Amino acid sequence: MNSPTSDTDDAALSRGMIRRLMIYYIGALAILFLSVAANFALTQFEARNLRADASDINVSGRQRMLSQRIIYLAGEMTQQTGAQAAEIRAELATAVDEFERAIALFERSHTGLSTQEGLTDKISQLYFAQRDGSSLDDRVRAYIAMARRLLADPGDADALAQLKTLERAGILADLDAVVSAFEAESGARIELLRRFEVMTLLLALGIIVLELVIVFRPGHRLLVSMFDTLVNRNRQLTRAQSSLDAANARLKEQNDALARDGERLQDAWEESEALRREQAEFTYSVSHDMKSPANTIHLLLNELEVSHSDAMAADARTLLTHARSTVARMSELIEDVLEYSWATDQREEAERLAVSDLIDEVRETLHDKLMATGAKITVTQTCDVHGYRRQIVTVLRNLVGNAIKFQPEGARPEITIGAHPHPQGGTVVSVSDNGIGIAPDKQDRIFGLFQRLHVRETYGGTGLGLATCKRIAANHNGSITVASREGAGSTFTVHLDDPTADTTPKEIAA
Repeated sequence: MNSPTSDTDDAALSRGMIRRLMIYYIGALAILFLSVAANFALTQFEARNLRADASDINVSGRQRMLSQRIIYLAGEMTQQTGAQAAEIRAELATAVDEFERAIALFERSHTGLSTQEGLTDKISQLYFAQRDGSSLDDRVRAYIAMARRLLADPGDADALAQLKTLERAGILADLDAVVSAFEAESGARIELLRRFEVMTLLLALGIIVLELVIVFRPGHRLLVSMFDTLVNRNRQLTRAQSSLDAANARLKEQNDALARDGERLQDAWEESEALRREQAEFTYSVSHDMKSPANTIHLLLNELEVSHSDAMAADARTLLTHARSTVARMSELIEDVLEYSWATDQREEAERLAVSDLIDEVRETLHDKLMATGAKITVTQTCDVHGYRRQIVTVLRNLVGNAIKFQPEGARPEITIGAHPHPQGGTVVSVSDNGIGIAPDKQDRIFGLFQRLHVRETYGGTGLGLATCKRIAANHNGSITVASREGAGSTFTVHLDDPTADTTPKEIAA
C-alpha cells in the first residue's frame, strides 16, 4: 500500500499534468478560434469585395449592352418614319435614360473606386489610359452625348456617324475588356478565398491532429493511468477493508472475551471483597474477644505480683515478670490487629478534614511518649484533606510513633510534619525524623505484614504499623513511600486522594 507521502506526490503530479493538458487544450482552442475568426473576417471582407465586383460587372455589362442597343436603335430611328419611328424613338429615349442611369451609377462607382486604395492597375488602364488621344471614359461620355444629340434630333446624321465611328473604334470591345477584367479580378478573389478556406481547413485539421497528439492522447494515457491507479487503490482498499473487517471481528471476539473476563473478574472481586470483609470481621471479632481475656490475665498477674510476690521464690517472680511481659506483647498485638481491621473497614463516611486538627489529636494521644522522650514536633505547612478521619489519624500516629521509637539511645526525636495539595489532585502528607534510618535494601520490606528489621528487645513493635499505613493509603487511592539512609533519618510521604472514587483495581491489588 502506498505511503501518504507517495499518494500526495502522485496527486500533485496528476494535478500538474492536468493543468498542462488544460493549457494545451485551451491554447489549441484559442488557435482554432482565431483561425475560424480570421476565416470569417476574411470571408466577410472578400464577400464585400465580391459584391462590389458583381455590382461593377453588372454596371459594365449594362454599359456594353446599352451602348450596343443605342447604336441599333439610333440606326432604326433614322430609317423609320411614321408611327413605327415614333415607337422606336420612344424606345430609344428609354434606352438613353437607362444608359444615363447606368453611366451615373458607373460614375458614382468610379468615383468611389478612384478615391480608394487598392484599385488594380489593369482596370485603371482600361478606363483611364489614353489611346489615340482619348480614354475609354472619354469615349463613353462622348458616346452618350452623341446619343442624346441623336435623340434630340433624329435626323442628325453627324451624330449618327460619330456613334458608328465610336463603335467601329472598338468601344464595345473595350467595354467587354472591362467586364472581363472585373470578372477576372472577382475570379482571383474567389480563388484566393477558396485557397484560404482550404488552408483554414488544413489548419483546423492540423490543430485537431495537434490536439489529438499533445492533448487527447496524453490525456487518454493520464486517464488510463489514473483509472489503473484508482483500480489498484480500490483493490488495496478492498483488501484493507477485508483485513479491517477481520481485525474488527477478532477485536470483537477479544472484547467479548474481555467482557466475559471482566464479568468473571468483577464476580471474583466482589467475592474477594466479601471474603475480605468476612475475614476482617472475623479478625476483628476474634481480636476483640481475645482482648478481654488478655486484659483479665494482665490484671490477675498484676494482682498476683502485688499481693503474693513477697511469698514467691525468686524463680517464680522471674516467671511472673516474663508472663506479664508476654501478656503485654499479646495485648499490643491484639491492638495492632484491631487497628489493621479498622483500616480495611470503609464504612466510615469520608469528610473534609484539617490536617492541623489531626496533628493536634496525635499530639494528645502520644502526649506521654512525647514528654518522656522530649520529642519536638514541627509543622511546616498544612492544608485540608478529604478522607476517613480515624484512618488518617492512625497513619499520623503510627509514623510519629515510629519516629519516637526508632532513635539512637539517648537522642531527642525531632519530627517535621507537612501537608500540601498535590498538583494532580489529593493531598501529600510528609513525616520526617532524625532517627536511625533504614538501609536501602530493606526499604521494600517495611510495608509488609509483621515485618520487623530489629530484634524485639532493641525496638519493640508487632510489624503491623507500616502495613496498616499502606492499607489506609490504598483506601484513599494513594500510596506511601520512604526516603531514608542509615543514620540519617527517614521521610515518609503519603499521597491521599478522594477515597470515594472507583478504586476496584487498587482494591484487588491491595
